[in-house]
Amino acid sequence: MPVIGPSHPCLIFFRETGGGKLDPGIDGVIGDSLGAMLRAVEVNSATDATADADLLILPSHEITHRQLVEAAARSGLPTALCTHGATLKEITRAAGWHQLAFRGGEYAPARGRIVLQGGGRLVLVHGGGNIRAQARIAAQTFLPVGYEGPRPDLAVAAGAMLVIAQPGQTAAIREAEQALGSGRLSAQANAIGRRCIVAARPLRAGAVVTPGDIALAQVTGGEFAPYQQDSVVGRRLLADLAAGQPLQSAQLDGTEAEAPQWFAPRPPRAKPD
Repeated sequence: MPVIGPSHPCLIFFRETGGGKLDPGIDGVIGDSLGAMLRAVEVNSATDATADADLLILPSHEITHRQLVEAAARSGLPTALCTHGATLKEITRAAGWHQLAFRGGEYAPARGRIVLQGGGRLVLVHGGGNIRAQARIAAQTFLPVGYEGPRPDLAVAAGAMLVIAQPGQTAAIREAEQALGSGRLSAQANAIGRRCIVAARPLRAGAVVTPGDIALAQVTGGEFAPYQQDSVVGRRLLADLAAGQPLQSAQLDGTEAEAPQWFAPRPPRAKPD
């Protein structure tokens, strides 16, 4: 089931093209669905909010229509509220109407084939060229944001999780997603072959490491960086090492003194020595 959230690919919807060609890789169509694609319906009346659909879309000119926003909230369907040209106050007020229906227990059981992370049912779809406004909207409402406009690739990079796209935009959106990656930093130290401490010559187990026993070489997987030479010298080897083999902590007796934390988001309480 498609999920809208920061750890999932952006959902891409096209408006009906009147028989025109659709980009490969889109997720759904606003209007009549095509085969297994998701179907979105633009809501202009309370009757539309009961439509057989996977996503409701409230156009921006309805953002002050409280009864319509609440009808969408009660539908049980995830809703994309377009915010093009709206003030921040109008956006937060409409989002509040939608959330109040939830708090009042007025939500119908969830239906459709789309889920929002965290159990919510509202996405705020920003439009136009002011892509930085997405972050302001998200920070003010704590809701996921989407985008409809000329540069969806930049919008996706700025956090858009749902895009109402035009023909020819899908490839750029997917490329932006791929470039963003997962956001996780490498968990493997020295995975790219940095300079590290290696044996300068064959060494036997039981020998005490001296400055002449070590050298620096650019190899993958080495555990000790150049700045750690003092923590290696003077320790006893627990295994034989070949020339050029990187040193590992499991091959040395004793433990390395824990290094100080070089960076912290807050300044130290006392001036360092």
